[in-house]
Formats: sequence, structure tokens, C-alpha cells
Amino acid sequence: MAAVVDVPTVQADLDLGEVAVRLLGEELEGRAAYTESYPTQMGLGLGIISQPVMSPEGDLTLFPTEEAQSGADASVGRIGLAVSLSCPPGGDHGLLVVGNCLDPEQVVPLAGVVAVIGGNSTFVDDVPDTDETESET
Repeated sequence: MAAVVDVPTVQADLDLGEVAVRLLGEELEGRAAYTESYPTQMGLGLGIISQPVMSPEGDLTLFPTEEAQSGADASVGRIGLAVSLSCPPGGDHGLLVVGNCLDPEQVVPLAGVVAVIGGNSTFVDDVPDTDETESET
């Protein structure tokens, strides 16, 4: 799934991807999740990999603790989750790409696909005039 999302507008000399990775890294410390910043065609990229856990009661934990992840019994369902956010250095709008897989062990290859989609995408601001479109047909 992919969607254009609003991201904060920041100073050009501030690396929004690095800030997000540091903030998420602190927030996700002790959790079974991996974050990384990387360059994209738009400029900045942020990736997150996790193996969410669903309890038998239906409670979903997107970023489970490492203890919960390693101690999960057979009655707990797990999936793979990969997220990529790509945006221009100044912010404004970004492309959010989310993928999930039923086999949690396939999350790393899934993250590669999500990162390629998010990393190679760009926004095109040029909208053809209706006169140009009509003359080409």
C-alpha cells in the first residue's frame, strides 16, 4: 500500500530522515523492530521493519518487546511489517509505502521491495494542460 502523506516542513540543513530514525530508535528501544535512514530519489528515506504480534484476544502489538517476541507461543499470531517513508529534504509531503506478509520470516525480503518502491519514487508536479492533452490525441 502506498499513500502521499504530510510531513513536517523543516530547514534545508536539517536531515528529517536522521531525526526520525533517532526519535523512533529511542521510542523503539527494547522493541523487536529495526529502523534505518537511507537516500532516496526524493532525498530522504526512513525504513522500519517489525514482526507484529496478535494475541488470541485480537490485540495487535506493532512493535512487540523483544521478550514478547522471543517468548511468543503457538497461540500468538505473527506477521511481517515493512514501512518506508520517502520525502524531499525540506519536508512538506512524503510517500509512505507499507507492506505486510503472513510469514514473519519473509520480512527482510519484503522490506527490500518496500524500500525499492519508496526509494525510487518521485513526485511529478507537471500536470499537462488540457489543450496539450487534446492536441496529442
